[in-house]
Amino acid sequence: MQTLGLLGVNVIGRRFDQHDDPLRQKLHYDLNPGGYFEEPDIYYGGPSSETFRRHLPDRSILKACKMDLRLLIDPSQFDAWVAAAPTICSVLVSYRSPSEQARSEFLTSGLAHTGIDPSGVDPRARFMFITSFLEEYRNNYSAVTKLSHGPLSVLAEKTHVVDFAEIANSRSYVERIAGLAALQPTEKEFDRAVANIDPGLMRIRADELDEHERRWSRNLGADEVFEQLVRLRKKES
Repeated sequence: MQTLGLLGVNVIGRRFDQHDDPLRQKLHYDLNPGGYFEEPDIYYGGPSSETFRRHLPDRSILKACKMDLRLLIDPSQFDAWVAAAPTICSVLVSYRSPSEQARSEFLTSGLAHTGIDPSGVDPRARFMFITSFLEEYRNNYSAVTKLSHGPLSVLAEKTHVVDFAEIANSRSYVERIAGLAALQPTEKEFDRAVANIDPGLMRIRADELDEHERRWSRNLGADEVFEQLVRLRKKES
């Protein structure tokens, strides 16, 4: 959302960080120093939310909003997605290695109070949190890989997967985001978006995690879905 905003898109919502939102107080601020841009009503309520519907009639301004990925597998949202589809330019789905993402989510969950090293946390709490997340990863991202064959097929051609690891090449990353969103940013907007990318945020690497976490990801089917996402990304290259 930060990148889209800097590229000139009107982001629905506002910047939340640990200083002004009680829900963010427990997060490690250094994990996302740019803050979190979202509108809670849309993030959790999706296309059926009142806030989202209020923004639909005005198509003169390109807008972006962040939503929970679970909304793509919620049957109660299907009709709203189909109704909104003609107004949607792109659905950008960011992903990364499931074991990396699980550890990252664990660190921002409030359970890990020792920074990047969770060694001071009850191993059972780590196991329960990470395996639960990996099951959600499998279910939620699996829906993305099957869009063209399901009730949300109208979104299939508009949906694009974005590998989080691509931030390593900030210019290429911003160019792709701008292209997928059909944007024509000014040189100043583009340069600001590139400068805002911090490859250092890619702190967690799958090959640096312990074997337990990598095995959980394999056994729960999250790795298989990740490989499907990688193949989707390659098709778009």
